Order: sequence, then C-alpha cells, then structure tokens
Amino acid sequence: MNEHVIKPVLIVDDSPAIAQFVSKSIITDTGHSTKVVYSYQQAYQLLHQDKVGFLAAVVDLTLPDALNGEVADLTIQAGIPTIVLTGQYSDEVRSRILSKDIVDYFLKIPGSLQLIHETILRLERNLSTRVLVAASSAILRSTIRRMLHTHCFDILEAKEMDAALKIQENNKELRLAIIGNPENSTEGIDLVSKLRERCSPDELAIVGVSSSESSSISVRFLKFGADDILKIPFEKEEFFCRIYRSIKTIESIEKIKRAAYTDTLTGLANRLCFFREAVQVLDQARSGGLSLAVAMIDIDFFKRINDTYGHAGGDSALKRSAILLRNVLKDADVISRFGGEEFCVLMSCRQTDGIQEVFEQLRKAFEAEIIQFNTRHIRFTISIGVCVAGNCSLEEMIKGADESLYQAKNAGRNRVVVKLE
Repeated sequence: MNEHVIKPVLIVDDSPAIAQFVSKSIITDTGHSTKVVYSYQQAYQLLHQDKVGFLAAVVDLTLPDALNGEVADLTIQAGIPTIVLTGQYSDEVRSRILSKDIVDYFLKIPGSLQLIHETILRLERNLSTRVLVAASSAILRSTIRRMLHTHCFDILEAKEMDAALKIQENNKELRLAIIGNPENSTEGIDLVSKLRERCSPDELAIVGVSSSESSSISVRFLKFGADDILKIPFEKEEFFCRIYRSIKTIESIEKIKRAAYTDTLTGLANRLCFFREAVQVLDQARSGGLSLAVAMIDIDFFKRINDTYGHAGGDSALKRSAILLRNVLKDADVISRFGGEEFCVLMSCRQTDGIQEVFEQLRKAFEAEIIQFNTRHIRFTISIGVCVAGNCSLEEMIKGADESLYQAKNAGRNRVVVKLE
C-alpha cells in the first residue's frame, strides 16, 4: 500500500487575491500547507528546482504566459494530481480540460471552494483506498488504471478470474473491484458472483464494465452482485461519479460500524464489539491449540477521582487508561471498555506462565502514571482479574475473570489475581 506522507498543495493563479484566498481556505479546511505561485514560469522553476512533492495542484486554466492550459500539462507531467480552475465554461472549454489527465475542474465561484477541499481530502484518502481492476482486455485495464492513477488510488490488476480471486484473498482491505466482461462471454459476471460470495456489499463495492449492447448483460451484472454497471464507451466524469458513489457507500457503512462498535470517549472497542470479535478470536485460538486469557480491569476508587477532579478529570483518567492499555498490551486481540471504569481484554497465548508478568507490567504502568489535569495531577491504580483457559466458553472465562477481580479488590486493590481453568 502507498506510504501516506503529508504533502503540501500547489496553487497557480495569476490573481494574487484569488490565489491567496484559495490557499487560506485549503489550509483552514484541509490542514494541508500550500505553495503559491502566480505564473507558468514560476511554476516551472519551482517544479524543476524544488524537490518537495505535492499532494495536488490547483491551477488556473488560463495564465498570461500560458493561455491554453499549459500549466496543467506541466503539473500533470510532474506527476501531480491536478485540479483546474476556470473563469469560463462552455462545451469547448470542458472538452479541452477533459482532454488532459486532470482530477477535476471547477468554476471560479465561491461555491467551488468546498468542492476543492473535498477533492483534496478525497485524494488523500485514495492513497490508502485499494482498488482491483480485473479484465481480460489489456486496453481496458490500461484505460481504467490510467484514470484511477490520476486520482491516487492504490491499484491492483488481474487478467484472469483466478488471479483476481487470489488478489482479493490476500487483500482484505480491498474496497472496490472494477470488473470487465468480454464480448460473448460471462467471465466477468462469473467473477462478480464469486467475489460477492466472499464479500458482502458493505465490505466490497463492485462495478461492472461492458461494451455489450444487450440489456441482459447489465441485468445479469446487477443480479449477480454488482453495485453498478458502466457501458463502454463512457465519459470520464460518469466513470468517477459512479465509482465514487460506490466507494462512499462503503465508507458510510464503515463509519456507521465504527460508531456502533467503538466507545466514543476512549476510542476502544465497546462491549458489543468485544463479543462480536471474541467469537472469531476464540475459534482461531482453539483451531491453533492456543489458550485464552480474559482480563477484567477496574480503576480503583474511580468515584473518588470524579468527586475530587470532576467528571472532566474522570474522563481524562479513562482516556489515559485506554492509551496505557494499548501501549502495554500490544499483543492483545481485543481491548474494550466494558462500561464505566471497567475494561475487558481478550488475549490468545501459547504459553500461560507469562500471563501474570504481562498484567503486572500493566499494573505497574498505571501505578507510575501521572496525568496532568489543568494545574493538578491525577494518580490512580487498577485491580486486575484474569482467567486463563483452554476449553472454557467465553462466558465462563468472563465469569472467572470477574471472580479474580473481586479477589483482587478484597485483597486491597492495586494487584493482579490470575485464575487457571
């Protein structure tokens, strides 16, 4: 996957007022720094002297020293995803702009700024958005690859069905598959069907591509699991409108899932997510002959923290607890906030004799931690109850961890009690 590096945005416009206005809005709304120049010659010198890479370029179509969009050609040749600004619009201007490998074009009106910001942020997300292009036609693959490359997607290609299925198997983060279907064949439709057996519509978006005049091909693509269908020949704008609609659907579903399964305060898995993921961890551990450890972790005297520092202080303690849990328990399969000041950890392990030491390290980390809260310092400890087992049910292990936690509390708190089943 492409390495994500924060890069600036290049702005080229002969109007200092417009250039600075666009620059300021990009900095404010996207968080990206900018580099502003006002002519083709300045852009040329910058790109040939300054080796700083750019996430994108926002360029004026017409400059005094480049009347026919040459600055867009310059930034495109430099490998920079290019967004064109134009003060006029006509079919001729649109055709001239789209003849270049640009990302998009916008009119010089205030309403375009938000669209430019969204496009820049979209390009940044695309760096980690993996797309499969599968088609027997080398020309079709090349055409689609070139368009996707313009938008910074992470692209994988396959000529045959078996290769495409292997790519999907090895790339679970795949978000979009664009599938071509040869004339007088159902190869692409068969691939769609097999991909859909493996991936639900909320995991992988599938767009079919076909040059067939038969309406039944489109219907079959959709019936067998495609989310959309493109007919060849298609407009560049239509292509991106359709694939972005499919990708945004996947992203919206992922956002809803994250909200449903994430504790909003700490960012940890919530109780619902714990039980959802624990089933898979349990199955994998048993098939691999591993033992499982469930730990119940409770902040000692948490009410005292709230009473002393207020609920904001209690929230700070919970947030810091989440960070410590992640930092110390790097090998844990699931770390969740179970509710209130209680956390639950699930960890598969090959050897059980080191479990006590692992959670002792966690206890010591909490004991040594000092949280800066306003002008005051918050210190607190935790009690940990652990149940280690090979064949017990998850419910039995949670019950065992609860019993161990109860023993730790009764023994004076700030300690670890491990129970072996």
